[in-house]
Amino acid sequence: MMGSVTIADSVITDAVRHIVLNIEGVVALTDKAGRWRRGRVAITRDRKLVIYLLCRYGANTNCIYNKAADEIRRFFGDTGNIHGIVMYVVGIGD
Repeated sequence: MMGSVTIADSVITDAVRHIVLNIEGVVALTDKAGRWRRGRVAITRDRKLVIYLLCRYGANTNCIYNKAADEIRRFFGDTGNIHGIVMYVVGIGD
């Protein structure tokens, strides 16, 4: 008999938040308007991760995206049922 594992969306977003904040060049998570105290990671209805970032000035955003996507895929694999990752850089910080 095969079992299945279901991971709550809140666990996925908390883990993604931790993964992204530990990438070099990321200063903070923000909301859509750039307010860093309201940083968030969201999962849309079509199961895409949406992440809003505040990056350090001069950071390579393409490298940050690739590293974050690789880490998220390595951590969850197919378990989280995530169909895509969308990252928005909404500001530059010190």
